Amino acid sequence: MYLHFAELYWGVDTHGGGVGSRVFDVKAEGALKLNDFDIATAAGGPQEFCPKSFQGNTS
Repeated sequence: MYLHFAELYWGVDTHGGGVGSRVFDVKAEGALKLNDFDIATAAGGPQEFCPKSFQGNTS
């Protein structure tokens, strides 16, 4: 499974926020795949692409 993330709002220009402003978990097929995921931190800042891939079966 491939997920593509980008922070396109928080931390960009005058929208405030930035690192730590949008933190969430990602679950797939009942399993936690990402815990307290912060796109801005993982991507190295706002407006940066952050792909993630996971092993498993999907239906």
